[in-house]
Amino acid sequence: MFLLPSSTSTILFDKNFALDVENYTVSIEELSHDENFLEKYTTWPLELFSQHDYLYGNPHALLSDLINSERYEKRNDFAVVIQPFMTHNKLSYKHNNKIDFSYFAPACFHLSDKGHSLAAISLWNNLFEPVGGKTRTWHIGKPLKYHTKEYPYIFTSKNSAKALDELKSRTLMRTTDCATKVIRNTSTSDHNPTSHYHRKHKKVDSDLSHTK
Repeated sequence: MFLLPSSTSTILFDKNFALDVENYTVSIEELSHDENFLEKYTTWPLELFSQHDYLYGNPHALLSDLINSERYEKRNDFAVVIQPFMTHNKLSYKHNNKIDFSYFAPACFHLSDKGHSLAAISLWNNLFEPVGGKTRTWHIGKPLKYHTKEYPYIFTSKNSAKALDELKSRTLMRTTDCATKVIRNTSTSDHNPTSHYHRKHKKVDSDLSHTK
C-alpha cells in the first residue's frame, strides 16, 4: 500500500525537475516481484509529474483525481490511499492568541520533534479511518486509533463502505441530538411568554424602586 500524506503547501517545480526513476523502481521491487505489477505501477509517477498542471498548478488536486480514478483498485494486494490529515490544517495558537511555534523547527519551515510526533499520530489514525470519513486536520489531544474486531485492517477505498455508512449514521445522530437540545433550551427560555413577562415586570419594579 502506498501512503500519500496530503499537504497544505503548494509545491512548484522548475523545468529542471526530474524523478529518480531508478531508485523509485528499486523501492517498488521491495514490495513485489511480479513483473507485470512493476511494469504497470512504476509508470504512474512519470505520467503524473510530467503534466504541466502538476509542475506549475495544483499538484494535490491532480494527485487526488488520479487516485480517485479507480486505476489502482483492480488488485486485492495493492492500494493507493491519500491520508488527508493536513488538508485543512491551521496554525496552532496559544491561550494568548499567539502562534505556537513549538510545532516547528527554529527555521519555522520544518516540523520540530513535537510537530513530527503529532504528524505521526495523525497519519496513524488516518489509516484506521474509512476512506471518505478521514480527519483532515491534526489529531491534537486525541488518542491513537487501532483496528477493531469488526474491522481488523487498514482502510482502503475497497473496504470502507460499511464503516463509512456507520460513521455517517453516528454523526447524523449526534447532530440531531445537538439540534434537539438547542431547540428544547430555546423553547423553554426565549419563547416562554410568562418568563418574558416576569423578567420585564421585575425590571420595571426594580427601576421604580431606584427612582423612589
